Amino acid sequence: MEPPFHYVRLTTFCYQTENKDRVRTALSSIAHDDPESNDVREESIEGQFGDTITLMHVRLERSRDIRDLSRRLLPPLSPEDIESKVDNKWFFHLRFDKEAAFRGNLEPSDGTNVVTLKGKIRVYPASRERAIARLRDYVASNNH
Repeated sequence: MEPPFHYVRLTTFCYQTENKDRVRTALSSIAHDDPESNDVREESIEGQFGDTITLMHVRLERSRDIRDLSRRLLPPLSPEDIESKVDNKWFFHLRFDKEAAFRGNLEPSDGTNVVTLKGKIRVYPASRERAIARLRDYVASNNH
């Protein structure tokens, strides 16, 4: 089965109190099996109080990369989890604990110290219901 997303974007913030290498490793460990991957892009932005924050992101567009990521993150999700994480523009949203990601663990999180994932679901014709069904079918086909 082809990958369920057209592309996936992973994003996190690195605050001045954090170690950039650790945050970069956390982001890379979610994006790839190899946390040493060097495709992390960085952008400096100014925080609310004038502090410098580094925005880090990875955009996955190659089918192989998206397929590998999808196989690691989607199977543990329940049908209800999938439905609650798909918006009306056919994007799938998920947040991972940044500290756990640094240790190599994919732990979904509702906290604020996270790596966010946003994936554009590959579905034609496009509707939220079809997008949800597409992800559920993908999970079912990869859970045997």
